[in-house]
Amino acid sequence: VRDELLTGAMLFSAVFLINEPYTCAHHRMGRILYGVLVGGVSMGFRYYGVYETGVCFAVLAVNSISAWIDRTEVRLYRLLPVGVNENTSPTLMTTTDYESCREFVTRKAPFEVFDALKPLTEPETPDGTRLALYLCAEAAADETPGEYSGTLTVTVGADKAELSVRCTVHAPVVPPPAQARLSMLNFFDYDGPVRQHGLVRGGADYWQAFRSYVRAQLDMRCTHILLPPGEAVYRDGAPAGFDFSFAQQAGRIALEEGAAFLCGGHVAHWHEWDDSEYYPNWDSTTGVSTPQGYLQLRLYFSQWAQVIRANGWQGRITQALADEPQTHNDKTYRVLAAICRKFLPGVPILDAVETTNLGGGVDIWVPKQDTYEKWREEYTALQAAGEEMWFYTCAFPAGPAMNRSMDLPLAVSRTVLWMGALYRLSGFLHWGFNYYIGDDIWHSACCPH
Repeated sequence: VRDELLTGAMLFSAVFLINEPYTCAHHRMGRILYGVLVGGVSMGFRYYGVYETGVCFAVLAVNSISAWIDRTEVRLYRLLPVGVNENTSPTLMTTTDYESCREFVTRKAPFEVFDALKPLTEPETPDGTRLALYLCAEAAADETPGEYSGTLTVTVGADKAELSVRCTVHAPVVPPPAQARLSMLNFFDYDGPVRQHGLVRGGADYWQAFRSYVRAQLDMRCTHILLPPGEAVYRDGAPAGFDFSFAQQAGRIALEEGAAFLCGGHVAHWHEWDDSEYYPNWDSTTGVSTPQGYLQLRLYFSQWAQVIRANGWQGRITQALADEPQTHNDKTYRVLAAICRKFLPGVPILDAVETTNLGGGVDIWVPKQDTYEKWREEYTALQAAGEEMWFYTCAFPAGPAMNRSMDLPLAVSRTVLWMGALYRLSGFLHWGFNYYIGDDIWHSACCPH
């Protein structure tokens, strides 16, 4: 048996063919069943067929039913309460002055709202008298439209409750994220798992948690996974190179989990929002428009290009340069973009923007919802010329505006993506997936006011 399992064809198929993300099953239990079937059919070919290396035929045979294996997945989550300790301000961030915002928020802070989802993989004991559950049923694309029903049984000690569950499968099919017209990117804080879970950055438990974070992003139809930037390696106090091993590992995990695209992390920022200069992440004193700044960025992007080619990421990666370029620094941003394009030809540049004067410097424009409406005529002209236009929301503008704060009515949060449909915006940047201010994310996670 050992010799059979260690044949070249078996190892090649186990490492490369079975894990191919486009034809294998995608749900967790589906993947387990898929692997068992491939193993069983492989041994059947070996013992009863004429081909000793039947694993390739087994993969092809089981691929033909992978859609059926993925047919319907039902997941159960526990809803956990999250504290909202301040209200949305009428102008910027949050406020403790309820009277100034009572006309557009749902209730006075502080309060709790069921918002976080915890996968139910083992029996749960309720805290107090309430247990909130969230049931997710994902039907296959070829599922017959109609009404389906079942029973959810909840057992607490000797008490048992049976809840009737009904859902309707409609005829329209929502395409997989990679084939959909709406793209999505989350800003992800790679130090978050360290602070929020007590993990060692880069350890085995860290990467397992990151894998779960990627799955959660894909569940919300995220198409692009943001990678961390490279880390400077110093010699005699100056950058001598860059270490991309962390970004490389994150990218490999994201693609293994089925992400369609990656996005290279930001490489520069301004000191103040009205600065005219940008500075590399690793050097806050050297402007990107200086000769020394060019040499540093040349080294960064040339080494990053080698990583992209070595991993075969061409055509599947975009690049973020600097968050929110303004009218004050748009010329410097163009310099930064020109350096990037020299060493990363063909890699689209994607950035949140606060100006319309970036033509040729950015490929995927991502204005904030109020920025787009402020300069709607200019952005519409760019769209008409063929430029790709996304949008995003942030902690400002606040007030009675379309946004995703937890004290706003749900209808207000829903209208955010309707704005994208109205203006034919092809993507949404979500800020930010796991960004929290403060150490107690369950009770005090509001932005400063």
